[in-house]
Amino acid sequence: MSQATATKEKRVIHFEGTYLSHVGEKSFVSPFSSNVVEPTGEIETQPSSKLVVNAPFDRMNTYYFKIINTGEHRIGVGIKTNNRNRFEVEQKFAVIDPNESILASMKSSPFPQDSEEESVDKIKIGWINAPVGAGREFKREWFRGDTVVQNRSLFIEYNK
Repeated sequence: MSQATATKEKRVIHFEGTYLSHVGEKSFVSPFSSNVVEPTGEIETQPSSKLVVNAPFDRMNTYYFKIINTGEHRIGVGIKTNNRNRFEVEQKFAVIDPNESILASMKSSPFPQDSEEESVDKIKIGWINAPVGAGREFKREWFRGDTVVQNRSLFIEYNK
């Protein structure tokens, strides 16, 4: 495998000296690859910053949130919560095409009201560009290795 570098003129050149391609403003080059890699696009969530969990808390409830791929590339998404004893995300992984969305759900187990622990609960959403040619089935290995994963958190607010 040959390595490549980018010049000030935004050209990608093999170390052997052969020209590869022009690099756009939103592109970067991995020092371990001769390919131009597009940066990961953005997502939006509905709700945008917090998910409200309503009382009573002594029974199981399900809450929904939407993840929208506003980027130009198919993305792989991983969803988890920092309080797995209290919350369970139903769909932990997904593939979302550009300008498409998924409706994800989170179940809450019955729990006593405890304001000290509640202040730090959140849903963490991580996403990356799906590999070129990847299908609609999510592969966990996409998140392994030296991949840069974008992250967004939805904080959980308790409505008592």
